[in-house]
Formats: sequence, structure tokens, C-alpha cells
Amino acid sequence: MGFFERLDMELQKDLINFVESENERKGKTLGDALKADILEKLIQGDCKITGCATDHKKKKMFVEFTFYNGDE
Repeated sequence: MGFFERLDMELQKDLINFVESENERKGKTLGDALKADILEKLIQGDCKITGCATDHKKKKMFVEFTFYNGDE
């Protein structure tokens, strides 16, 4: 069972509503659109977080996303 499948159903509903509102918002940046799209793919199970690395000196975290094609 995936991470988002284990989430409380109300929280999952809130996340889906957020993605839908982001997709409809005018004046959004490319970064906003990408964040909403990636979150939507995570919720749908079409994407998984497969790795991460943290640079503690710069206080940054890098995340690797793996997207799945429905035909594979």
C-alpha cells in the first residue's frame, strides 16, 4: 500500500481539492503548475518518490520522482 493510500481519507480529499484549485488558478507560475501536477500524479499513483538527498550546509533537500507509464 502506497503512502497516499494510507493517508486519512479527509486529508486525501483536501489534497485533491488543492490540486484542482491550483489547476484552475489564473496567474500561476510554471513552478506552481509543476507542483500541482506532481502532487496530482502522486495521489493517482502514477508517480513515486524514489530517492532523496539532503545538503545540510545549504539546508536543501533534493527529491527524485519516478513516473510510471500505464502501458509498462
